[in-house]
Order: sequence, then structure tokens, then C-alpha cells
Amino acid sequence: MKGHHRNFLECVKTRARTIAPPEVAHRSTTICHIGNICLRLGCKVRWNPQTEQFIDAPEANRMIARAMRPPWHL
Repeated sequence: MKGHHRNFLECVKTRARTIAPPEVAHRSTTICHIGNICLRLGCKVRWNPQTEQFIDAPEANRMIARAMRPPWHL
């Protein structure tokens, strides 16, 4: 296990900051998810990074997260 995985585990133990800040990782993976949603829908979408919602695209917004089984909720 190397790189980011090892660094993450070391940071859990030592409480140090990771080499990739969580905020950067979140934004990086968000772009990938948006791209996948575009491919599945077969159309362009507009994204609001402040609200983390698609603009005028309710079908795309439904694809952001899966429904949770009771009793789980956010």
C-alpha cells in the first residue's frame, strides 16, 4: 500500500494533515461524478458549486445520491 492510502492511514494515527486536503479530493471526485451523470443522461448540465446541485436539471439532481433504506438517513 503506497501513496495516498498509506498517507491517509499514517495521518489517522498521527493526526497530521494528509498530502491531499479533503476539500481538494472532494472537488476532484465531484467533477468525475458530474461527468458520469452527463454520460448517463446523454446531455450537458450546469453545476452550481456553492449548492452542489445541478441547475434546472431535476433528473440529474436525483442521481447525486441514492435513496437510503430505513432507518438510515442524512
